[in-house]
Amino acid sequence: MGLTLTEPADRTMRRRELIAMAGTGLVAWPLVARAQQQPRIARIGYLSFGDPAANRDRVEALRAGLRDLEYVEGKNFAIEFRRARTVGFGESEQPDTA
Repeated sequence: MGLTLTEPADRTMRRRELIAMAGTGLVAWPLVARAQQQPRIARIGYLSFGDPAANRDRVEALRAGLRDLEYVEGKNFAIEFRRARTVGFGESEQPDTA
């Protein structure tokens, strides 16, 4: 007879625990979803010398190669271009030539 008296209370407690866990999960879910990080975009630095038009073919080949590897510019990677007008070797820094 002791089993019949504790059985309804046990069921009630289980139901309350289930409702409490479900409620906690529903409240916590937006916090978990907000904590997910956006994927980072890889940045490729492209340094060129002189006229940018002279390097156009090389840049397009780089982009085509990355597309072949299923990278999408703006989604997986970004290319940052930098250009120098001169190489910058002084007379004393030039390598010896034969």
